[in-house]
Amino acid sequence: MEPPRLKKLLDQVRGALRLKHYSYRTEQTHVYWIRRYILFNNSSTTSVTHRRWAQQRLLSF
Repeated sequence: MEPPRLKKLLDQVRGALRLKHYSYRTEQTHVYWIRRYILFNNSSTTSVTHRRWAQQRLLSF
């Protein structure tokens, strides 16, 4: 017997929104923006920009 699988983040969000009786369109919008946020923060450009910012902050002390 397999252990129960954990739900993925977006599936958890959908479940929470459905539990609160949000409209389907609202669910789609929330999932869209969460996905965009995750993709933005995982992009290589963001991490390079963040590293430069962190280096500048560190050197400014």
